[in-house]
Amino acid sequence: NTIDMRVASITVTVSGLAPVVVTVTQDAGLPTLDVEPPNQDVTAAPGSTFFSVATNSPWTGTSDQTWCTVTASGTGNGNLTADYEENTFAATRIANITVTVPGLPPQTVTVTQAGAAPTLDVQPPEQVVNAPAGSTSFTVTSNADWTASSDMSWCTVTPSGSGNGTLYADFSQNSTGNPREAHVAVMVNGLPDDTVLVYQLFEVGVQDPPRSGILVYPNPTSGILTLEMLSKEWQGSDVSILDMTGRTVLSQNCTGKMKYVFDLTSYPEGTYFMKIMTGGGTRVVRLVIKK
Repeated sequence: NTIDMRVASITVTVSGLAPVVVTVTQDAGLPTLDVEPPNQDVTAAPGSTFFSVATNSPWTGTSDQTWCTVTASGTGNGNLTADYEENTFAATRIANITVTVPGLPPQTVTVTQAGAAPTLDVQPPEQVVNAPAGSTSFTVTSNADWTASSDMSWCTVTPSGSGNGTLYADFSQNSTGNPREAHVAVMVNGLPDDTVLVYQLFEVGVQDPPRSGILVYPNPTSGILTLEMLSKEWQGSDVSILDMTGRTVLSQNCTGKMKYVFDLTSYPEGTYFMKIMTGGGTRVVRLVIKK
């Protein structure tokens, strides 16, 4: 039974007489609609899935998500095709597909697409900042929701984000007389934490006094710089030279001797920091290159 009224003509013939034609007119049936299944679960990869449309009428299909496109229309029984794009985000997503027949309430079915495997990368691993209060940032690359926390009260961070973004770390002034570290953990469900470091310098003079166990000279320097270990506790140190942005421009392991020479003649004039790290602690000396 269709939704269109239909007419049948019947011809009655008697020998010797003109034929008589009569008609049978059948009223139109009520429209019908059934769409199955109610939901199709699909993977994160791109592809297609299908729904069965059972109806005696013309129908139209629409999707409420741009990543899922569907067969626009049809007549009578048939299949509705749903084409979906790759889901690069870790969260599951759903597209609502509405099938409409005139005179009937619309029917809605869904495509539920699984999320991709979660990813997380935070760069750079370390930001070196100066003693005055300020702010620094890290780049978060992820396809998931993430949260962040700092293990030090003097360093506060962006508490959460979604997908690629920037994590900001605000730090108070360092008046302790020593460098300090804050470890910032970035977390995504299903992955190990990615921990980065905020390393804050402290205010020091140009010439670090010999009583510290370290002597750096001449300072200011035109480029050739000597580091002298006056105390055995500093022998076997990892030494880094950092510019004002916190970028490491030179690094060297100093083991076995008490005196080391660094050639900084190729670096431009300005202020730098020498970070000397050993198992017993860390020392930072401000350097000035002046040519």
